[in-house]
Amino acid sequence: MGKVTYIMSTGRCSTQFLARLLAKGDPNTMVVHEGAGPNFKPALAFRQKNFDEIIANTHQLQNQFSRIDKQLTTGGSFIDTGWPAYSWGPYFQERYGDKFQFAHLVRNPYSVAASMSTHSLLEYGDGSLSKFGIIRPDNPRAYFPEFAGAYPDFSMFERGLYHWLEVNTFLKSQADTVGYLGKYLFEDMYFPDNNGAIDLWEKCGFDPGAFQEMPAYDKYNCRNRGEITVGNRGLGQAVFQLALALGYEQEYLELWSNTDLLTEYYRNTRLGRPTD
Repeated sequence: MGKVTYIMSTGRCSTQFLARLLAKGDPNTMVVHEGAGPNFKPALAFRQKNFDEIIANTHQLQNQFSRIDKQLTTGGSFIDTGWPAYSWGPYFQERYGDKFQFAHLVRNPYSVAASMSTHSLLEYGDGSLSKFGIIRPDNPRAYFPEFAGAYPDFSMFERGLYHWLEVNTFLKSQADTVGYLGKYLFEDMYFPDNNGAIDLWEKCGFDPGAFQEMPAYDKYNCRNRGEITVGNRGLGQAVFQLALALGYEQEYLELWSNTDLLTEYYRNTRLGRPTD
């Protein structure tokens, strides 16, 4: 039976790499990276039940689901590693039933927020991913609306931390739902003594003997031109506690929460890997 698999994350978690890796798994599996991209409008769908309304008004989603349905009718499987689908697990569970499965992909919050701050995603604006992709405390279903008053003065880094906090709180809450494959740390994907990528490969139904290691890859890897700062103590504590609950070691988090280190690291010229 064909499966529909989504890799759910905040973004900036190696989803391009995973798409390239999983595309080598089986010729009967269609693998895409952000198949419908920002058209999922995840902030609009966040913890709500308005999926059908969004689909009815978004032809790109209609086309995406038609592709998936066609793939399933041939006995094939479908995998999407794109982060903008993070809100849609409840809809996928209802639509695909036991054909649906998903993995929760996590990267440490400080690297995510720093990386996001090098992009134009955290500003207020009409860009589709900025407007409809990022969770802010004025979202009607936000878990942490108490930060709404402070949010306009948040640094871009703090806004990235807030997005990380909201999305991972939601995805953590989905761990007891149908189709959950498990939680995978970004940091476990790249090193020989960590088996995160191999485990995910197998849970996607691929032959473990056919697994091929690949170098990390990021087509969109930008340089930070500002200071990485965090001043809101309550936000910092909430993020740190959730990161601990998701499996990170305290010493590791203390290292990566050093804003001087992050500022220097993300100021360096950073280029994506070649496509081959």
